[in-house]
Amino acid sequence: VNGELKMANKVDEKIYFVTDKAEMYRKYSIYHSYFSELSSIEATIQSNIDGKYKELKVDKFTTEDNVDANVFYDDLKEVNFVFPAVTAGAIGHISYTETLKDPHFLSPFYFVSYMPIMNEEFSVTCPSSVKLNFKVFNDASGAIVFSKEEQGKTVTYHWRAKNMKDIKR
Repeated sequence: VNGELKMANKVDEKIYFVTDKAEMYRKYSIYHSYFSELSSIEATIQSNIDGKYKELKVDKFTTEDNVDANVFYDDLKEVNFVFPAVTAGAIGHISYTETLKDPHFLSPFYFVSYMPIMNEEFSVTCPSSVKLNFKVFNDASGAIVFSKEEQGKTVTYHWRAKNMKDIKR
């Protein structure tokens, strides 16, 4: 826009709550700072109640400072919410847009998490005149598959992975 590169991350995430023990994953946080703005935050859950799915919207989001005793000050904020009625077989859905004030602050993307990942995709769409350099780390097995798609004056880079195991701590 006006000769400046603008960047927005559109996040769309689904969480499958496998068992009744999934209750411990019902609290969720989205992090941001001065260098990024969050918008269009939506969260719903398809709750499995008596074998029938019922969609419930998350209606309470709170923003707080993310305080870390080991950091003097970093202005990190978190938007917190709780999925209602988490049951075995429920499916949570989170979507939001993160607009970066400076593209230098694009966060890294991780294909692993504290819970197993069934399907993961990271895509970047930009004008074909933009040169994008990237490096994939810690993928000796080749689990992350890269593809590039050109359409008109834009190019989209895709990285996809399936069945990624959770990180053991």
